[in-house]
Amino acid sequence: MKKLDIKEIQFEEKEILKETIHFLNQNNIKYYIWAGTFLGAIRHKGFIPWDDDIDICIVRSEYEKLLKIIKKNGKSINSKLQFIGFEIDKEMPKFPYLKVINKSIKLDQPEKIDKYLWIDIFPLDFVDENVDAFWKKIQKKRKRYYYFRYSNFEYFYKSGNFITRIIKKLIYPVLKRYSLDKITQKYIDFCKQNRCTDKLSNLIWGFDNRNSYVDINKLEDFQYEFEDLKVNGMKDYDYVLTNLYGKDYMIPPPVEKRKTHCFKAWRVV
Repeated sequence: MKKLDIKEIQFEEKEILKETIHFLNQNNIKYYIWAGTFLGAIRHKGFIPWDDDIDICIVRSEYEKLLKIIKKNGKSINSKLQFIGFEIDKEMPKFPYLKVINKSIKLDQPEKIDKYLWIDIFPLDFVDENVDAFWKKIQKKRKRYYYFRYSNFEYFYKSGNFITRIIKKLIYPVLKRYSLDKITQKYIDFCKQNRCTDKLSNLIWGFDNRNSYVDINKLEDFQYEFEDLKVNGMKDYDYVLTNLYGKDYMIPPPVEKRKTHCFKAWRVV
């Protein structure tokens, strides 16, 4: 089987995005490109050259509408593409958000978590008005959730230095007493609370700094170029990307900071 190079991976991810957008548009679900995908559209009019994933986001109310459609009509978009996520199947690896995977392209990665090539769909939830205090709170909750979640994967016990690995093995019996389903649901329920604020962010898997949120009044649509596609994004891109990445977001990082997911991909069908 031929290993896919970065350009081939990006092409296949773009094809997943195209079919996903078609599905969302057919079902009147409003989406926005997000994070590195948005940055790529503005800085490169497509993928960040070394990037190997695609992120889109959906406001929680629209996201819940999408979940209902999937539960009613099934997880498949077509013969190759399907949705996965804890809220629609509760199977491992229990992602607390949605992914669209291409089951014809398999992956091999250090963590052995993702089995197929994917794009991410994140819900946007409300951030508390006191951003600093809330940021600290969500970081603690996310760290606890991540710890219990990743303790269900073998690589978790192989990471870290010798002492860390010993400690992880000693606490394994304690971690296994807790229901990952309950912990995941509790984490999702916290993130999607309807707080009295106008600030939205990807609380489930993002909100990595205190400013990585957008004002709900900034959700004006605009069409951007992404490779050979036209994709929906937030019109005030400078406001969004400055909040996510800082005012110098148009300057690419040095080579040593250009991160990827470090996976190998190959076509099986």
